Amino acid sequence: MRFLVFISAFCIFYINSAIAHTTLIDVQVRSFIPGASNSVAYFTLDNDTKDIRTLVSAEVEGIKRVEIHQHKFINGMMKMSRLHSLDINAYHQVHFRPGGLHLMLFEPIQFPKPGDKIKLTLHFTKGESISIQADVIKLGEEKQNHSHH
Repeated sequence: MRFLVFISAFCIFYINSAIAHTTLIDVQVRSFIPGASNSVAYFTLDNDTKDIRTLVSAEVEGIKRVEIHQHKFINGMMKMSRLHSLDINAYHQVHFRPGGLHLMLFEPIQFPKPGDKIKLTLHFTKGESISIQADVIKLGEEKQNHSHH
């Protein structure tokens, strides 16, 4: 009987672990404006696990440097600052959107064009990472593709 209880508990844990994951939704990388040396990436990060996930860095194919940034109102002014990590609480979503959290892209090796797809990878503590092919969009284009990792 104890063995059956142990096996049942193990199966429930294994199934829950296999189903729970972190996903990227609606990933968009803005193409670089002619003459600009930076651009941005937006997405929704869905932590469907029972643990806090800590984002520590990101990579975008063809871009030398990618930083996690946020906009905040400070003394009545909108200011942008770099984050060295970002906690995503268990069973929560974090939205990377204009005027809020976003990835800043610097020093392009190649300039992605609207309609292209490029690989975006997020790195978390404990060496975990997730990747997705991101849609490249032009400034002002809002596209909801609902693709998941």
